[in-house]
Amino acid sequence: MRELGREEESYGPLMMNLSDKTLDTLRLSPRQIESLLDELQQPRFTDSAGHANRESERFFFTELSGVPLDIVHPGGSDARFSVIPTDLSATGMGLLHGGFLHRGTPVVATLSDMQGSQRRIEGHVTQCLLHSGRVHRIGVVFDDPIELSDFLRLDDQGNETMQGRVLHLDDSSNFRRVFKHHCEKIGVTVTEAETVDEAVKAVGASGFGVAYIDLHLDESDGLEALERLREAGYEGPAVLLTGDESQDVADRARAAGMAQVLIKPVMPDAIRSSLARHLEGEDTDATPIVSSMWEETDLRPMIERLVGGLTDRVAELTMLIQSDDAGWRATCRDLKSEVGVCGFAELSELFRQVEAVSDASDQSVADTLRQVEGMVKRIQTGIQPG
Repeated sequence: MRELGREEESYGPLMMNLSDKTLDTLRLSPRQIESLLDELQQPRFTDSAGHANRESERFFFTELSGVPLDIVHPGGSDARFSVIPTDLSATGMGLLHGGFLHRGTPVVATLSDMQGSQRRIEGHVTQCLLHSGRVHRIGVVFDDPIELSDFLRLDDQGNETMQGRVLHLDDSSNFRRVFKHHCEKIGVTVTEAETVDEAVKAVGASGFGVAYIDLHLDESDGLEALERLREAGYEGPAVLLTGDESQDVADRARAAGMAQVLIKPVMPDAIRSSLARHLEGEDTDATPIVSSMWEETDLRPMIERLVGGLTDRVAELTMLIQSDDAGWRATCRDLKSEVGVCGFAELSELFRQVEAVSDASDQSVADTLRQVEGMVKRIQTGIQPG
């Protein structure tokens, strides 16, 4: 694989105008994309010939916000599109695109590596299959193999890195399948339940380290479901899964005894951190965290300044909370906003959880602040000066 500098616009035989607007031809919401990706994990798709290169092991690899793909169409016209990757191997990748591409069409995919740097990878289309509507499944083979460890944490792809059993109550089969996929690939065993009755029965048969419960169930809601699980003997922590970001839901969840609220669609890193928090007592993941805005070079000085001061600001917030200073909530709100703007959505969510509590002495606040401290260390490790 050959890396090209930002100033280069020549990709061997390709000439791209990188100033062109990136077009999103799929025009799907993150929730629709997540559902589609879940569907494509089913055997009838994973066993088909719709993905690139069968000789290399493929790994689940996606970015819901899309990645840039420069395409040279027959006749010489070129354009940049936002596409959704579905899987990655050393020699190619699968992706979703909102239009037809001819076999042999030259392409250049721009992928973020584990350090947040942008890599432009040349290849060509080997397959284009219509899935539904405007969605096409594209197979791309790279001109030169890539080093997978530059883009994926391979220790998460099937090697056991965490132990424990979780209960997942959700009436969406698609979401259950995606959630189970992310848990099992790091070694966590999942027992699925579609109804509260199934969950109650499972609690009676086996112990769980944590229960994940959807808010909106067909015959009940997640808060009532937790009450029934407690009556059935479940004493462990429970996490509410919901797409509702309102303060009212957060307050109701805390009052019902939920240890945490995760907002759907839940990203893999958020699932991993939550599992570590509840199964092991803290977030033990030491993998560096890189800002989603790091590719915007003009923003890097601002991101670096924020990261450089995070340890002191978290310490200040902790002191304000411990002393029951009235300004702790405003400080938390400022941190939530600033880290979110700088591309650290998961850390922003932790600050939101702290801000949402009605009583600063709540044990969940101390637990969440410990998770914040661990995440800040990972962010500081992941920063790339200059």
